[in-house]
Amino acid sequence: MIRITRTVAHESAQSEYLLRHYDALHSALVQHLPINFSTLFAKPVKSSDGAIEWYSDLQGQPIPFAQLSAIERDKLQAQIARQLTVLARLREQLSEKEGVDSELLTLLGKISQFPAEEHIWSVDNQPVILWEPMSASASQNIAGNPDLVASQPEQKRKPRWLWWLLLLLFILLLLWLLRGCLPRSHTHIAIKQPNPPVAVKPPQVKPVEQPIKQPIEQPAPTVPEVKPEAVVISPPADVRKRCPSQRKRSQAPEVVVVFDASGSMSISVDVTPQELQYLLQRKAFEYIEREPSRITLAKKSAKKIIDKLPSDMNVSLVAAFDCRHVSASLPFSPTQRPALKRAIDRITPDGKTPLALALEKAGALVDGVNRDAIILLISDGDETCGGDPCAVARALKENKPRLQVNVVDIMSSGAGNCIASQTGGKVFTANSANQFNQVINQAIQDYIPENCNE
Repeated sequence: MIRITRTVAHESAQSEYLLRHYDALHSALVQHLPINFSTLFAKPVKSSDGAIEWYSDLQGQPIPFAQLSAIERDKLQAQIARQLTVLARLREQLSEKEGVDSELLTLLGKISQFPAEEHIWSVDNQPVILWEPMSASASQNIAGNPDLVASQPEQKRKPRWLWWLLLLLFILLLLWLLRGCLPRSHTHIAIKQPNPPVAVKPPQVKPVEQPIKQPIEQPAPTVPEVKPEAVVISPPADVRKRCPSQRKRSQAPEVVVVFDASGSMSISVDVTPQELQYLLQRKAFEYIEREPSRITLAKKSAKKIIDKLPSDMNVSLVAAFDCRHVSASLPFSPTQRPALKRAIDRITPDGKTPLALALEKAGALVDGVNRDAIILLISDGDETCGGDPCAVARALKENKPRLQVNVVDIMSSGAGNCIASQTGGKVFTANSANQFNQVINQAIQDYIPENCNE
């Protein structure tokens, strides 16, 4: 746990409210929402001098909202808006149930308000809010006039920065005046300290490549023995086009559906990239995420195609939520497809786009040597977690020659072109709601036998 900052409690009643209700808030978020919601609000702790210290379970350097770049601020505000929208919906759902604590509903209502910029911090590219309950009149004023959110923090912040600047200048002047009084041995120590970080930098570059290659090379020991047989075996197309009664269960192709569950998948499919920039500048988040969203259409189309797959084919599910959060399921048998569709319904967009890691996990779920395998990747953008999906796709194809990756490219981003070409797959673009069903049908069509009702 890291300390973000400390603030002076101007109102004792408000301070006590924060300290008394944080545990209830944290428990509600953990119980009803994904894990990333539990880190959205910083934990307040009262220090011995009466100030409030704010802590977070995230690891990284806390950065105030005002010190972020314009692009980083837009991304952070968009993520906060999405999560606050989910909190507001949670409050509505709980209010319809009997036996829900009214104090919890009041608390959820308070934290659903968009915070002032001075209360927003970034830790490891994730938003952290220094939450504090606002009076009814204050929340109404801020909700009714968005300009106040941006203008008021500026007026409060300037005097505070001025005092800090004067203090820094005074310290620098004092150090300069006393420089002759300091022992020279200390200066030698200060000069040598920067050397260790320079020596440490080369090892930091190597681990970036290893996480991708190690999991993918696991099947390598078996590849030299089986690879020649994969070429001699009858063409994969023959097996793919056979009905279940015409092939062994072990010959049925394996399917993995990979969902890009990054934050951008919550954007409406009707919003173009140009419109997105325009709306972000004006913080029109509700219009950006109006239905039908990209993730909604992707889930509906995927569930329809699952119903059309032959009765001897297993289907696995991979959801790429963020750089360090990619979930992969065990294969669902044909009788477990209702559970598979329920798992798809639970996918909620959040974070960045780890395509390389998602492909790596999907490839580990299939044989691809003695058995055909198809990975259906549904995504709307490029890799944003530092991975190399093209290299992963190339390694998968080398180790699993009967594996193919077809890409459903939302909004024609072109991000999946290399992935498909490296594995002998195809790219299918979907730029509107009407194209989704047709495109996903085309992407899996080669694995659905014609005139087969089994």
